[in-house]
Amino acid sequence: MRKATQLLASIVLLSAFASAHAFSDPTVYVTEQGKAYHKKNCTLKHGSTGMKLSEAKKKGYKPCKVCKPAT
Repeated sequence: MRKATQLLASIVLLSAFASAHAFSDPTVYVTEQGKAYHKKNCTLKHGSTGMKLSEAKKKGYKPCKVCKPAT
């Protein structure tokens, strides 16, 4: 019974970690010519394409100074 409880606790912890990780990489918006990533409602994101925050950072984009998206 103790091993079953430990196994269940491990599954719950892994599940919580997986869920937290999925939400920690939001979609941000970038333009071909721009150097910043933006929130969905930013007024400066005209003609933008969505991508994951981690990808935008890898490509060298910086957070928009107007909409201040997640960093």
